[in-house]
Amino acid sequence: MNFLSKILKINRTAGNRALALDIGTETTKALIFKIDPKEEKGIIIGAGKERYMNKSLQDETMANFDRALSSCRKAIEKAGRMAGPIPKKAVVGVGGGLIRGKTTTVTYERANPKSKISPVELKNIIHKIQWKAFDTIKRELPREAGGGSGEIKLINARIVSIEIDGYRVSNPLGFQGKAISVSVFNSYAFLVHLGALQNVADSLGIELLNIVSEPCAIVEFIQNQEEENESFHSLQPDNIFINVGGKVTDVILARNGGIEELKIFSLGGRIFTERLADELNVDFKKAEEIKIDYSKGRLNSELSAKIEKIFSADGNIWLSGIRLSLAEFSGTDLLPSNILLCGGGSALPIIERLLKKSFWTKNLPFAKKPKIGFMRPSEAINVVDKTEKLNSLQDITSIGLVKSTLDLSKKKKSISKILERTIRIIQN
Repeated sequence: MNFLSKILKINRTAGNRALALDIGTETTKALIFKIDPKEEKGIIIGAGKERYMNKSLQDETMANFDRALSSCRKAIEKAGRMAGPIPKKAVVGVGGGLIRGKTTTVTYERANPKSKISPVELKNIIHKIQWKAFDTIKRELPREAGGGSGEIKLINARIVSIEIDGYRVSNPLGFQGKAISVSVFNSYAFLVHLGALQNVADSLGIELLNIVSEPCAIVEFIQNQEEENESFHSLQPDNIFINVGGKVTDVILARNGGIEELKIFSLGGRIFTERLADELNVDFKKAEEIKIDYSKGRLNSELSAKIEKIFSADGNIWLSGIRLSLAEFSGTDLLPSNILLCGGGSALPIIERLLKKSFWTKNLPFAKKPKIGFMRPSEAINVVDKTEKLNSLQDITSIGLVKSTLDLSKKKKSISKILERTIRIIQN
């Protein structure tokens, strides 16, 4: 059964309800939502969060099965207490290195430029791109993971852009032209991680509808917003997203509403908590409470200044990771000047303060000084939060999962169907 059919089945058998389960490295977030087909909206009716017990979930271990399972169960139970019956179908978002993404662009010279592009020709092009991308990632991912030889699987894909003779089109069918260039962003995961996710789902008694990488969920959050919300500060179709999680930071380059490049480095908000615990000689839980109070401006000026000094060294190391990630992005185009922050770690004042300094952008291809902004849960279009509990930068990815489910349930273009069929062929 394809994804669209499963969404339609939700409408028939689960009272329009589904779960969005965001498994981070520090916290699991669970949302219960329903799809309103008439209004074409996702309505969130239950929300729950559960931190891991003083430890983060390591990349190589989904691994720590008991901890992940316990966190998921508690988060879902909290959402269920608000929403009533818990759905048996879920869209799961994962980050922390459990999923990797890569954009592949291929240009083909057409033998007959005057002929119109047909579905058969487009299907062949997309098939070739996806197989080329899969062969490439099979070589690169094991090296990236430290030389392992684990098998990988294609999870999902999004078409980033299509150009005919240099002109961007939304759907190439029926067009004429000599050269057609297609860019596809693919998400992959090691089978061992997918097996662990499936074990969690089985133990919870839920069916996995889809697995989505956190970067994809973040970009989905603002999809089509340019046309619908003039107040949204991301009016530009090109953005840099920085998601500061508990253990890792995602740096996402998005152009024309799709992911072009993605870098992940192992430094997030947790490092600041650990540093604070060491310097103040307190346990992790107390250090986290102090960090949150600092982020919300609840501390006196003397203690805030002391914490700022404690965070300084790690903050500059984190900024070096951002700079290195942007420097490694391929291509000769200028970097977007719009930087949007999300993730719990981005609430630290030092993060915004460092990014607003000009020295770190030296020799990076920015046309002008970047503008720093924050993604806000209230800015999600076509997603309604009936719980009134989603007010944190940490909630962006879980809301993005609801948005991605809503968008996928509406997609009926033949180009999307071709891509979906290609994904199933590669997966099998």
